[in-house]
Amino acid sequence: MKTYNIPLIEVLKLFIESNQKLKILSKQTYYRSLDIIQEYFDNKSVGDISYEDYEAFFNYLNNEKNYSVNSIKKVYFLLSVGLNFGYKYNYNSKIDISDLCPQKITKNDKEEITYLTKAEQFQLQNACLKENNIRSICILICLYTGIKVGEVCGLKWEDINLNNGTIKINKTASRIKSEKKGSKTELIVSATEKEATREMPIPSFINSKLKSFSKNKNYYILSQDEKIYDPRLLMSYLERMEEKYKLKKYDFNSLRHSFAIKTIELGINSDILTHMLGYANPAMIYTTYSDFFTIQKISLSEKRDIINKVVKYINSNEKNNL
Repeated sequence: MKTYNIPLIEVLKLFIESNQKLKILSKQTYYRSLDIIQEYFDNKSVGDISYEDYEAFFNYLNNEKNYSVNSIKKVYFLLSVGLNFGYKYNYNSKIDISDLCPQKITKNDKEEITYLTKAEQFQLQNACLKENNIRSICILICLYTGIKVGEVCGLKWEDINLNNGTIKINKTASRIKSEKKGSKTELIVSATEKEATREMPIPSFINSKLKSFSKNKNYYILSQDEKIYDPRLLMSYLERMEEKYKLKKYDFNSLRHSFAIKTIELGINSDILTHMLGYANPAMIYTTYSDFFTIQKISLSEKRDIINKVVKYINSNEKNNL
């Protein structure tokens, strides 16, 4: 029987580096997951790691380290595809860890979603309008469109159509681990994933405010020049503004959640919200906001009406084809 002496970490690194089409942010995500895996397995040979060891690892992440479900999913995905890659190129034997999929892991406590009430959102809106600068207006954009802080920091004037009041979201600003000597991180702007590339309308009162600022199409709207605006600066500004106006403390994730929850409360369906938030499929919407959806119950006669409509629809098409 062949022995596999290569460390698990090296197999996973080979997988990451072999994918030439991998975007830089996805690569960084893989390496963050790799750090979590290495912390537990160190340089242990892939041949010395059993299914039971992987099972113990995921229990450790879930119960002892208390990582979020999202983080555990990313670790699971890297391990799953990395081990399949290793088997394909004869670095390790075939091992099936599908039973350890994070959907089957139950967190002890559901992650709490923080969001602004209607009154709190109104207060934040008034504070932003009082500040009346490009940073406060961009906070309003996030509050009323649900876009991420990195996405608003990636906006240039060329992405904004002031005539019809729309913005194009096609890139995001973020800090990544730097490969440059002497630097821990570096600020980059990268293209959004296909499903996250979208066009969003902005409220007319925000659009009119934007018209008073510089509009050089090559400038980022937040920095007002060609330099990338650091998302951390906008986060800090929000914190200072909340303190100044004695508002409850919320972050940009809360602003995004607030937008999503308000749309759900207004009866917007999950498919539309999926597109507006830039998700790949509605599953993420249901997973994140399950507590805010209500299952609509209908009467027997309403059910009968739906079934009759289906019967009529199917049979009318068939008759036309005869």
